[in-house]
Amino acid sequence: PTFLGEHRTVPYESMRGCPFTCKYCSFPAASPKWRFKSAEKIVADWKRYAGENGATLIAALDSTFTIPPARLRRLMDLLPEAGVPWYSYSRANTINSKELVRQLEASACRGLAIGFESMNDKTLLAMDKKVTADENRRAYDLLNGSKLLVNGSFIVGYPGETPDDYEDT
Repeated sequence: PTFLGEHRTVPYESMRGCPFTCKYCSFPAASPKWRFKSAEKIVADWKRYAGENGATLIAALDSTFTIPPARLRRLMDLLPEAGVPWYSYSRANTINSKELVRQLEASACRGLAIGFESMNDKTLLAMDKKVTADENRRAYDLLNGSKLLVNGSFIVGYPGETPDDYEDT
């Protein structure tokens, strides 16, 4: 979309739908076909918002902005030159290396909101989250001490979750 006038923070969606089928989420029913913009389109849009609207922050509101992996790798190549600060939502298993965290920082990423949901594999499996507790912990460990602001989300009392399961979280 285009915006008239000055907008310091611009909301942005780079995809519709979601490739995942988490049981607590409405995306599979509401928008069953997943489609997404290219890295080149995203960067062009963000530069336009910075130039035409004075945007100093892009709020990427997709629930899974950091997928697919090939697009994320391309974004990490293109975004440093664009110089437009941004934040987004991410899956924990996408954050898988110190190099990626360094690239996120270099790309002007200011923060990530990660839906960890649980730190218990049984609960994550019941949710059909397609992420493990170890992958959640790895993402936390990699981001801890970085320049990125990290917000984590958790679901407490998921059907079938016991108090002992919750203790892991």
